[in-house]
Amino acid sequence: MHEFFQGYIPKNSHVLEIGAGYCEFINNIQAQQKTALDINPDVKLYATQGVKVTLNSTTLMESIPDESIDVVFASNLFEHLTRDEITSTFREVYRVLTSDGRFMVLQPNIRFFAHATTGCSLII
Repeated sequence: MHEFFQGYIPKNSHVLEIGAGYCEFINNIQAQQKTALDINPDVKLYATQGVKVTLNSTTLMESIPDESIDVVFASNLFEHLTRDEITSTFREVYRVLTSDGRFMVLQPNIRFFAHATTGCSLII
């Protein structure tokens, strides 16, 4: 997985993985700065040396400064969030990304969101 995404991540960038969990992505990607964000304190057990761990919700990433991140990555996160939490997360991602930053999402079908109803749509 990380080989594919590496092509979209400059090596001099600051990458933030939200909902980092076991840190499979952030530990393996090449970047100048790497940050793993999760609400579970166990994330510290999985982050390798050189990965900064931030314990925070994706809906309010108050410890991440505005326009400080070049790439935000999320893998299989949104199916665990409510629609309001997804909207808040997207707003926070937009806030922390640089003007030419990227938001990369690896996600199963939107129909499988935990709180989905028929006719799923997300407007931010």
